[in-house]
Amino acid sequence: MQILYPTMPRDFRPALKGAEKLGLVAIKGNTVEFTQLGRSCAALLPTPHQLAILHQQALKQPVASLCPQTAAVLRILLHHEPIAQFIVNVLAYFGRSQAISMTTLVEQASRVDKALTPVVFFFPKVIANLIDDQGFIVWRKVQAQHYRTTISMQYKRILTHAGLIADHGLAGTSSKQYRPDADVWELII
Repeated sequence: MQILYPTMPRDFRPALKGAEKLGLVAIKGNTVEFTQLGRSCAALLPTPHQLAILHQQALKQPVASLCPQTAAVLRILLHHEPIAQFIVNVLAYFGRSQAISMTTLVEQASRVDKALTPVVFFFPKVIANLIDDQGFIVWRKVQAQHYRTTISMQYKRILTHAGLIADHGLAGTSSKQYRPDADVWELII
């Protein structure tokens, strides 16, 4: 199946980029095609009409509770996504059903991989100011606005929709309002 990329609605393009990142589609110039993985997953997913309805419902409730089969497909796809796996592996250190704050998550992550942790959890422009000469995070310098909103908002929502972590909501809607000590993460699978 080929779709012409320029004729697609603009608001669908970020979702398409996400599908490309997960290996479901290939964007080649002005066309989009399912990959072999995409064709395989499509057979497991609801129809496009049902997915559109699910997308609307997922604004209020995680996909995992609305359509467990779709969430299972997302979990399989996230298994090969490096940042999602890094976060899940760090959460696994604490075990299932152990609620921890973002601060605790990042502290443990830095013990697992001190080089990857700042890149994953902090905005690039502040990393140099947050680490010492040996590459360790200087915790007294870390402030709430240093945390990447893509992790605390986007990745957290994706992991919640997949049914990997509990839905504890967000701890702020922007980097200025973010409260890492109130941002609760809990592995549930």
